[in-house]
Parts: sequence; C-alpha cells; structure tokens
Amino acid sequence: MTKDTQETGRLISDLVSSVTGRPREALVSGDRGAVPVARARQVAMYIAHTSFSYSLACVGEMFGRDKSTVAHAVHFIEDMREEPEFDIWMEDLEAAVQQIMRLSPRAQTVLRGVWRPQPADTISV
Repeated sequence: MTKDTQETGRLISDLVSSVTGRPREALVSGDRGAVPVARARQVAMYIAHTSFSYSLACVGEMFGRDKSTVAHAVHFIEDMREEPEFDIWMEDLEAAVQQIMRLSPRAQTVLRGVWRPQPADTISV
C-alpha cells in the first residue's frame, strides 16, 4: 500500500470516527467490535471502495479485514442506503471526505508559506 493510500485510509477512518463517535483505533483493529463499531467500519470501508475506487483487497488492508469482509460491508451499506435518511447522511459524509481531500494538498502549500494572501488594502479591482 502506498503512502498516499495509507493517508487516505487514515483520513477516512478519522472522519468516520469523528462523526460516529467511535474510536479510530476500533475501526482499524483486528477485533470485530460491538455493532456500532462494526457499522462505522463498514461505512468507512464503503467510502474507501466507492469514493476512491480502492480494490476490495486494498480496503481490507487499510482496515485489517479480508476482501470478502469488505465486499459484505459494501453490499450491506448499499442496502442501507435504501433508507432515505441514511442515504442523505452518507451523501453528506462522502461530500465531506471529498472536500477534505481537496483541502489537504493545498494545506501543505499554504503551511510552507508558498501561498500568501495579499492584504485587503493592496488588492486592486
């Protein structure tokens, strides 16, 4: 797994952990965990597979699972998306992940001082 893939997996698991209140460590541990942890992990694996097109095997490696477990998670979340409220929540979560991914590369440039906004009084129209 590449460094970028690892970073994306961490970003996904961090975000899902944050919005579900489940510890990130539980999402990526080898333990099955309680149902709420398993559901959060399934959501994270679904996003990694569907939003980023990572293979089932790659997603399994990210989350310490077998590719057949990832396939089950993807199908399970697809079925759950038949519920309108859950589907809206998933759409919002997918959009949040995409937005963070767009911001992430820019953050490195901004933090290095390459990008410097002009003071308002020097901006010409």
